[in-house]
Amino acid sequence: MSNSDYTLTAEDLEPGFDYRDPPAIRAAENPNPAVLNAVLRYHPGDSSLASQYGPNAFTPVLPPGRGGGDSPLLRAIRRHLPGNVNTLLEAGADPNGLPTWILSDSVAAATGSLAYQRPDPPGNIYPFWSSAMSHFQVNKLSTQAVVAVEAAAAESLDDTIDQLVTHGADISCWKAGPPTTPLPAVPTPSSLSASSPLHAAIAGRHNATLVRLLSPPLSFNPNFIPLGPPVRRLTPPMQCLCTTPPNLDALAILLAHPLFNAATRTPDFGVHLVHFAAAHLSASLLRQLIQQLPTALRDAGTTSRGHTLLHVACMPRDETYINVFAPSVYQSVRFVSALDPAWKPIKLHAACPQRAHGLSLAPGLETPLFGAQDEGFFDAQVEVLDFLREMIGPAEDSDSEQGSEEKGGAEPVEEEDEGPGPPERRGRQHGTALPGWL
Repeated sequence: MSNSDYTLTAEDLEPGFDYRDPPAIRAAENPNPAVLNAVLRYHPGDSSLASQYGPNAFTPVLPPGRGGGDSPLLRAIRRHLPGNVNTLLEAGADPNGLPTWILSDSVAAATGSLAYQRPDPPGNIYPFWSSAMSHFQVNKLSTQAVVAVEAAAAESLDDTIDQLVTHGADISCWKAGPPTTPLPAVPTPSSLSASSPLHAAIAGRHNATLVRLLSPPLSFNPNFIPLGPPVRRLTPPMQCLCTTPPNLDALAILLAHPLFNAATRTPDFGVHLVHFAAAHLSASLLRQLIQQLPTALRDAGTTSRGHTLLHVACMPRDETYINVFAPSVYQSVRFVSALDPAWKPIKLHAACPQRAHGLSLAPGLETPLFGAQDEGFFDAQVEVLDFLREMIGPAEDSDSEQGSEEKGGAEPVEEEDEGPGPPERRGRQHGTALPGWL
């Protein structure tokens, strides 16, 4: 059947519930190209609905949990339908995927409440590298709108990336140059996207796509920091360590890039790449960074919250590593080393922590731990602390006492056979063929 022979059905033309799923978007995910071509040719009797059948139909940013902005081009990219992508671009689809005003609204929805909340609410525990409010907004962030090039990078569609750029997709803010965190005078789609194609490729473990984005003619900036709340404002190398499991091959690629800036910190809390590495409790990872970046320890120094590498290494991984039945411990812990952006801050209620966590305990029952734990975590913690103290020297040893308080006193009581432990905390080795950048 040729593209011109297809007859549209009533289902094809249905405007969708509350106009949230226009016909053009549904047709774009149909593997039969004749359906999309027929919808694009359709002219509804009501001219006000014409845009719902065109190449630039869109859905706005919806409330958390209901999806972000969408368009026929984004839908075709996510369904891996290059023929439909080409049809839409030839029909005049915006190569950025969404209008700038929708991207702007999406950024405002994800970050707006930060202006009305204190960054460190009392009583909460939260990651050393981010703020409680940004994690409180995980649902909003998960539905933040992205542009078409970022969506293509997340799917490792290299040819589609080239096609979008050829048709005029904006990539100006991602190009090589100084890190760009403020909005330009005239906001562009690339400055308003949820993160960047680099971050998307790293999160998807598409390292070949990462190399292509960093190399000419695209030459994206390996130090780019997206706009948004603290949980988003990470450089690509930091994103490598906040991906589960960490993308160490991508990290090696980025560290070898001639424009990589070893001194870059997060703009909100002054966290250095080595602080993220310390949170992984891998002495081999720290050793590798120090070998590749001779000034790493000096550059890391202290975050804006006063955390040294020793502090970070001493922190509990999450709330299950905090002794919630020792008031002197759980009331003093404010930070954890969790690197998962989806981890949400919790509040340990001082009055009755066991009730707050849904535990039914007999009066007077004492237990040093809450929740199941990986005892290998503590061995890795000691190994990293010994390594850091050896590398840093006695000048900062006094910090380790304060750091041990951050640890939360959640030491295991009984020795058990702990097994090999997770590779990311046991010094996982890796090897990567690095690209020639010149």
